[in-house]
Amino acid sequence: METKPQNSLLKRIQGTSGADVEDLECIICTDLLWKPIACNNCDSLYCSQCIKRWLVKSPENCPHCQNYAERRCSPFVIKQLAKLQFACINQPNGCPEIIGYEALEKHEIECDYKLQQCSGCHLTVLEKELAKHEDNCESIRLICSECNVTYSRCNASSHTENICLREQLRQFRQNSDAYKQQQDEIINKLTAQLEQQKVDIQKHEMKIEEHSQQLNQLPNKFMKKQEFAIPGTYAELPCKGRPCASCGKCRDWYFNGDSATRKWLQGLKNLQWKDWKAHDQKHWRKERIWERFTAHDGKTCYSSPGGLLGTTHIGKVNTIASSYFGPATSLFGANAPTANIFGASTPTINAFGASAPTTNIFGTCAPTTSSSASRTPSTFEFTTTTCFCDDNVVS
Repeated sequence: METKPQNSLLKRIQGTSGADVEDLECIICTDLLWKPIACNNCDSLYCSQCIKRWLVKSPENCPHCQNYAERRCSPFVIKQLAKLQFACINQPNGCPEIIGYEALEKHEIECDYKLQQCSGCHLTVLEKELAKHEDNCESIRLICSECNVTYSRCNASSHTENICLREQLRQFRQNSDAYKQQQDEIINKLTAQLEQQKVDIQKHEMKIEEHSQQLNQLPNKFMKKQEFAIPGTYAELPCKGRPCASCGKCRDWYFNGDSATRKWLQGLKNLQWKDWKAHDQKHWRKERIWERFTAHDGKTCYSSPGGLLGTTHIGKVNTIASSYFGPATSLFGANAPTANIFGASTPTINAFGASAPTTNIFGTCAPTTSSSASRTPSTFEFTTTTCFCDDNVVS
C-alpha cells in the first residue's frame, strides 16, 4: 500500500528547480500531492490516499465537481513533482540526506536514523544503534537454554545452577504428570473404541447368523415347483393321466424334441386332429413327431405317444382294411389308444368290402370291425389336451 511520508511535504522542500508548487497541492489535504491522480471530469488533482478515503464516505462524489471519474495524472504534473528536493523526515534525528521526490519513500523506509523502541527498557533509540543497546540493556529478558526459564539480564546472577536444576526437575515432573494424563486419555479412548468394536462384532455376528439362516432357506425357496396337481384340483382326465399343477392338462408325457417343433406344437393350441390343417398333419406323419414324446415316471395315462396328436390325446381311428396293409399294426406303439381323425360322428368304412377286416393304424387296443360299410363302429372316443408348459421338458 502506498504510504504518504509523515509531516508536511511542503515544509520539507529544499529545492524546486523552477516548479510552481502552488499548482501541485491536493484539494483535500492542502499538502503537496503524493502519488497523484486526477478527476477525468474536472481535472482536479488529489493524493491517491486522500481521494480513496473521500470516496469511502462519498462514493462517486468528486470534492470539486460532484461527479468523480478517475484518470491518470498528466505527465506534466509528474515532471514538475520530480524537480522537487526534500529533507529526510529523520533529519531531526541526524539524517543529513536531501532526496528527490521519486526516491523519498524508499529512503525513509530504510533510513538508519529512524527511532525504534527497546524491547527491554522501552527507551527510544536510533535503529542503527538498537542492536548494540539491547545487547547491554539490563531489562532485556533472557531464556535459559537448559530449563527455558525467562529472567531479566539484571537477575542473571540469581539463576544459579541449583535453581536451574530444580526448575528442570519441576518441569520434568510437570511434563511427567501431563504425559501420564495424556496416556490415561489415550488408554480410555482405546478402551472405549475396543468396547465399541465388541458391540459392532456382536452386531456383525447377528447379521451373519441371520444371513446364514436365509441361506439355509434358499434351497427350499428354489426347490423344483410342484409338477402335478393335487388330486381333486381338476376334473379327472379322460386319459386317466395326471393333470399339470399349472394348466390342468395331461402332464404324464413331455416333449423332448427341438425348440422349433415345440413352438409349432404350442401354436396348434390343443386343436383336435380333425381341426388340424393338412400341412400340419403331413408334418406330424412325415417327421414322426410322436417319437419325440417321453413318459414321466409313474405315469397313469393309458394313451401312448402315438395317441398324442399335436397337443391332444385322441382315441379310436378306424381306417382302411388290413387286407391292403397286412396284419393290424400300431404306428405309435402297442398300447396307444386309437382316435378317429375324422371326428366322433363320422362312421368308419371298410374300403375293401364288408368281408375285409379293418385295422387301427394308431394302435391295436382300439376296437375294430369287419362289418359292412353301413355298420357304425364303437362310439368310445375322447379328446384330452396335453400339457405344453415351458417347464414340462424333463422327466
